[in-house]
Amino acid sequence: MFKNTILGLIIIIGFSSFIEDSSVHNQKNGIVLDGTDVVSILNSNPCIGSAKWSIVEKGLTYYFCSEENKITFKENTEKYIPAFGGWCAFALIEKPQQVAINIKTFKIVNGKLLLFYNAWGINTLEKWNALNNDSENYKLAAENWAKLKAEK
Repeated sequence: MFKNTILGLIIIIGFSSFIEDSSVHNQKNGIVLDGTDVVSILNSNPCIGSAKWSIVEKGLTYYFCSEENKITFKENTEKYIPAFGGWCAFALIEKPQQVAINIKTFKIVNGKLLLFYNAWGINTLEKWNALNNDSENYKLAAENWAKLKAEK
C-alpha cells in the first residue's frame, strides 16, 4: 500500500512538470489564443482553428485550421508556442503585466513567437523595433514574465 502511494505521488509530481499554469496564459477554457491557429500566424494568414484538428501541449489546447498545420506544430512545438504566454511582449519590457495582443502583429526573436498589442493607433511591435535591441528587449520581457508567473 505504502509503495503504491509513493509511486502515485511520484507519477503526479513528474506529470505536473509537463503542465503549464494555464492561469498565466492567453487562453480561455484551456484553449490558447481563442483558438487561433499558431502555425497560421507565422504564415501571415491567421485563422481560427477547429477542435477537429486540436492538440494538447503542456496542458493547453491548440486549435489548427488543417491537419497539415497540426502536423507542422507537432514537428516543432517550441517554434510555434507563443512566448510569454501569448501576451504582449513589449508590455512585459516595462513590468510584469498581461496585455492583449493582435494576432497579426508578431515577430520571431530567439526562435520564439512574440505577439504584440496593435489597436487604437498603438502598435507595440513598432515600439519594440524602435528600441533596436531584440536581445535586451527579450531579456527584460523574460525577466518580467518570470516575475508574473511567480506572482500567480
